[in-house]
Formats: sequence, C-alpha cells, structure tokens
Amino acid sequence: MTTGWMWRYDRYEPERERLVEALCTLGNGRFATRGSAPECGAGATHYPGTYLAGCYDRRTSAVAGERVENEDLVNLPNWTLLRYRCLPDDGPPGDWLTPDSEDLRHYDVQLDLRGERSPEACSSGTPEAEDCASATPGSCTWGTPV
Repeated sequence: MTTGWMWRYDRYEPERERLVEALCTLGNGRFATRGSAPECGAGATHYPGTYLAGCYDRRTSAVAGERVENEDLVNLPNWTLLRYRCLPDDGPPGDWLTPDSEDLRHYDVQLDLRGERSPEACSSGTPEAEDCASATPGSCTWGTPV
C-alpha cells in the first residue's frame, strides 16, 4: 500500500521480495544498500546488496558469437546480515528466524521517501518465539506485532 511519502508492504510474498528489496534500496549517491531483510542471506528469494559508486567489475563474455566487454556494479560484502534465534532457558535453541519461516504471522515493511526506512515487523507463531524480540531498525520482531 502506498500513501503519499510512505511506501508499505504488509504481506510477505517470496515471489515479489526482490522487487520490494530493490524499491526499498537506500543510498546517498556514493553508497547504496538494498532493502533486504538483515536476517536473510542471498538465495532464490533474497538478494542483499551493497554498492559503491565507481566500483565496477569488467568482464568479457560471448554474446551471439561476439566478444563483448561489460562493466557492472560490484555487489560488495553484505554488512547488514544479522541473524537471531530464541535461546530458551529450559530447552535447545530455536530455529533461525527469517521472513521465510513457516510460522510467520505478520510482516510489514515501510519506506518513508522523505529520508528513512522504517523498521520491518514480523511475528511468529512458535511457542519459543513468543518471548523473542529484536528492536534493531530494519529487522523483524518476533512475538507481538509492532
């Protein structure tokens, strides 16, 4: 849902997650970071990316039988990765929490186009995740939706 200066994605749809990540990319003209969930690494659904102006990779490839030289932006190391799971006092550690977890009950990503990305919010239905929360901006919160 989009209203004025605020873009909001209130459903987790893995098939459109790369679009949401691309649209929520933030940068300052020199450095940009894709709006991917920090608890997710690169894979079929998520593609975290950090890019620096002027940082290109030059490659030559065969296209229609011709050698073509291309320069592409380099995807720098993912500095946003933050993984977490619940560690109950009386049991084994829970699974790593991501928006791809089967127990996802709530998902909300917002982008304020006036200058900042609001935190993502997620919640899980697992008993061990009910007491697990993270207040890190841009990450999911497991338990009561924010």
